[in-house]
Amino acid sequence: MGQETLTLDNAWTVDSLPVADECFPNSADVKEWSHLNDITLPSMDQGEVELLVGADTPEAFWNLEQRVGKPKEPYAVRTPLGWTLMGSVSEKQQSTTSFHANFTRLEDDSLEQQLKQFWRVNFGGYLNQDNVGDSVEDLRALKVMKESAVLVDGHYQVALPWRSFPPVLPNNRRLAEARLGYLKKRLEKNEALREKYVETVSDYIAKGYAKEVECIPSDVSAESATQKEASNEPVWYLPHHAVVHPRKKDKVRVVFDCAARYGGTSLNEQLLQGPDLTNNLVGVLTRFRQEHVAIVAAVQSMFHQVKVPPRERNAMRFLWWKDGDLAQGPAEYCMTVHLFGATSSPSCASFALPKTAEDNRGH
Repeated sequence: MGQETLTLDNAWTVDSLPVADECFPNSADVKEWSHLNDITLPSMDQGEVELLVGADTPEAFWNLEQRVGKPKEPYAVRTPLGWTLMGSVSEKQQSTTSFHANFTRLEDDSLEQQLKQFWRVNFGGYLNQDNVGDSVEDLRALKVMKESAVLVDGHYQVALPWRSFPPVLPNNRRLAEARLGYLKKRLEKNEALREKYVETVSDYIAKGYAKEVECIPSDVSAESATQKEASNEPVWYLPHHAVVHPRKKDKVRVVFDCAARYGGTSLNEQLLQGPDLTNNLVGVLTRFRQEHVAIVAAVQSMFHQVKVPPRERNAMRFLWWKDGDLAQGPAEYCMTVHLFGATSSPSCASFALPKTAEDNRGH
């Protein structure tokens, strides 16, 4: 860009574009050309150049109208942004000289509004924002994560950030049974969905994301409450359902309804959401400029890579049929990892990811 060199250590922008003043044609330059003398070009100087439109936006260069003279004479093209003049307009200029003058003023501010909307959607919350500290609840949740995080079988185990412990969770097995009945009817009507659902849950069990627990009779809620009080372990049953991505119809994700209410509460209402530990987009883009090589990776089933302590897994029970046999009565299982659907899972998983990198620094 002229004599100025931009490096990765420099800024993203410059105060002005190094364009010579003689590069700007004006109305006076075209008066002597009969095929151009009715074209009005704005008077501009170097300080008014604020934006370069690249060839990756070809619609900005559509030819809406053109004025062509004799060979060697300058010609003009009207684009959606205005008139562009190319060629020599005086004898002093080289025949190879080209002038490009597009000057747009937004009468309805539509383009400006679109640009503002783009930044608001993609960078909202990160630009021109004061550094707001974490809330009291976020700090509590973060404290739980830091104090409970331990490495177990190659995975971090992070406790659930309860609002209070033990949480207030009544015996909601009846709700889970009713929802399982609806799921059964759906699976019986759709063999393909049934096969994928059974495959997904079986995969959870095979990978250790879920395991079977001892059954508690459905009509002994008092006994269940006594066991919970004695062990100080919360017990909660999670309804679940299938979610199929419209572009990945061959894959079924089992989502646990952590927002399902029973007795005036839900699992999500008993959990703290935790701080947003996701890297913001501006930071990611900035760090891409620091080194020569950038690496991108995806963590498969990210929430499921973070374990939940055994004493809290009974709060993530669910009903399922052994071997996917719908003719049997349902057995009780519990998840051993953080859930898709739990309000705390994004924060807990995002906490474990940088901790993994930090604990393995230099390896």
